[in-house]
Parts: sequence; structure tokens; C-alpha cells
Amino acid sequence: ETNAELIAAQQEQYIDYFETGAWMSTRYLFDKLDEDRDLRESNAVLDSFYNSYLNSNIGAMNDADAALASVFDFKGSSEKLVEEYNIAVDRNEEIVSGEIYELYETEVNAMAAKIAEYGIDSLSEAEKIELEIIANTCPFVGGTAVYKARPLWAMLNPLVQYNDRLICIAGGGQNKNGSNGYINLDSLYEQQDKEFLLNATNQPTPIKQFLKKIINQNQLISVYPNPADTYVNISYENKKAGIFILTNTIGQEVFRTKLDGANKTERVSLKYLANGMYNYKITFDTEVYVGKLNIIQHE
Repeated sequence: ETNAELIAAQQEQYIDYFETGAWMSTRYLFDKLDEDRDLRESNAVLDSFYNSYLNSNIGAMNDADAALASVFDFKGSSEKLVEEYNIAVDRNEEIVSGEIYELYETEVNAMAAKIAEYGIDSLSEAEKIELEIIANTCPFVGGTAVYKARPLWAMLNPLVQYNDRLICIAGGGQNKNGSNGYINLDSLYEQQDKEFLLNATNQPTPIKQFLKKIINQNQLISVYPNPADTYVNISYENKKAGIFILTNTIGQEVFRTKLDGANKTERVSLKYLANGMYNYKITFDTEVYVGKLNIIQHE
């Protein structure tokens, strides 16, 4: 609670990236207080802080996240889904972008809403490039949008990995609000708002429910081995009958097979497919899972 009061009073100390660091901590604290009414109403400082940000960009982002969570978790008619999607878009448009971390937030939210309604393949090439750029940005520059972008980008590039220490050091020129040209990342990680950093880098606490939906969704289906040879295993739990579809790099469907459903692992033969990178889509009723599959068949 003491640390929360320091953030609320804007007295938290930051070594580097103090502008973005303060913004991220402020947003994290607002989200926590929004979830815990008893905590904020039991502390006058925290209650005043929460109310002061209700009508700010941070409050608007909180509303947008809640609306996006509803879209990702939606189960119902297509007409109702369109309504939920439009609400999420409207909430996102209420965010007035002033800084790079706010601009990134609105861009990733817009892409997330589009993916939730139309699937990952609905993103344009320009949007995919932008998503990759944000995912590979130093979080202390791009803000919480970076943590949102990464699981979305993983739908297109499931093998991607990140080392934020190297990303932030390599992008030293981005540190427009640092104390000097030298970035002491070790000190930053050790001393700057430890509770926030733990939650932010481990996902998904500071980015709320809709990101949880993306992460959890990707964990519900396993497609392996990847790269594959003459077969691939598809593991899933508690599903109705489904469909597994492969498309090539220009979007042509090259393979389709039914999945029985229930708790199981199904082996699918790939022996008639040429080597290369494919996009897969697995559909169970209203649930859709997407990713990339590399086929390398040995002679």
C-alpha cells in the first residue's frame, strides 16, 4: 500500500525511462484499484487518485480493455458479436493519443478487436508490420501495448522470443526521457517499481482480461512437432467436433480435415504436402485457433 501511495502521489523514483515508467505504474495502479473497490475506498489517497483518472486516457484504456475482453470471450449470435465489436471500437476511439505509448495502445487495441471478430488473417500487411514493430519495442518506450502486441504477434510467428534487456539497450536512442545516454537496465529492473515490473513482464496483470483471453486461448491448443515431417499432432481438451485447415502463403487452402472433439490428441498425416510454411486454422464451434506450421519432410 505504501508503494501504491507513492505512485498515486507521483513520488515514485525512476532511474531511466521515468516518463513511460511513471505512466505504466499509474496505469497499473488504476487497473488494480478498479478491480479492488474495498482497497481504494479504504484509503483516501488511493480513492482520490482513482477518481482523478476516471475520465483520463488511462480510464478510457481500462474501459477499452473491458470491452475487448467481452469480444474475445463472446459466445452468441453473429449479430450480437457485431454489437460487442462496435462497442470495443468506440471505447478505443475515446482514447486521445498524445504519447507514443498511448498511440501504440490504440493501434494494438484496434488490431486485437479486428482479430477477435475476423481472425488473424484479416490483418493487412501494413498492420502485421506495425504489430511486429510494437512487439519488438522496448516496453519502457512502448508501454503496456508491447505486452499486448506480443501474444498477438505470436499468432503469426509462434517461435518468436524476446530479450528486453537487449532490446532496450539496442534502442538506447529511444530513451528520450532517460537521465542520460547510458541505460543501467540492471538497476532499472532491480529498483524501479518492483511489484509492477514483476506483473508486467510476466503478463497479463497490467493489461487486464482481454489479453488473458489471447494467452489462454493459445494455451488451449497444441500443434506439434513444429517444424513437422510427415504428420502433426493436435492436442486439445473439452471440444466439440472441429476442423483443421492449412493454407499456403498466398491464402489458398491446401488441406482440410475433421477433428473428432473431446479430450484427445489427434495425429494428422501431412505426407502429401510440399515443404514450406503454412498457416493453420483450427475451428471448434465458435472458437478459432490460428498459427503457423513449417513442414520439412525428409527424403
